[in-house]
Amino acid sequence: MTRAQVWTTTGDGFTLLWRALAWSSGSRLRQKSRRLDSVAADVSRAEKLLTAAAEVSRQDPAGACAVLRPDRRNALLSPGPSFFTKFLYFAGGGAPEHPCLILDRVVATALRDHCGWT
Repeated sequence: MTRAQVWTTTGDGFTLLWRALAWSSGSRLRQKSRRLDSVAADVSRAEKLLTAAAEVSRQDPAGACAVLRPDRRNALLSPGPSFFTKFLYFAGGGAPEHPCLILDRVVATALRDHCGWT
C-alpha cells in the first residue's frame, strides 16, 4: 500500500486506521493482531478516540497525542505511541501544512545517528 492510497480515505477513523496498519506492516505483520484485538475490545470507544484524534491532529499534534495517550498511558491497549504518530501523520491527508510527523524507532535512530538527536 502506498502513502497516496492511505491518504484517500472516506474520512472515518477506522478506514484510516486499517490503511495505516496495512501501510506500516510492509512485509511483516508483527503486532497487527494485538492492535486489532485492542480496537475490537471496545469498537465504539475506539471509533470515538480515532476520529477525535484525527480531527485534533490537523491543528494540534500534542493534543492529538493526548487523545490517544492521556496521562502517558495508551487509550487503546495497543497500538502504542510509535504507531499513533503514523496514524496522525496520515490523518493530514497528505497536506504539506499538516503538523504531524512520523516518529518511530527507524526515524528516532536516524535522528540520533545522523543528527545528534538525544
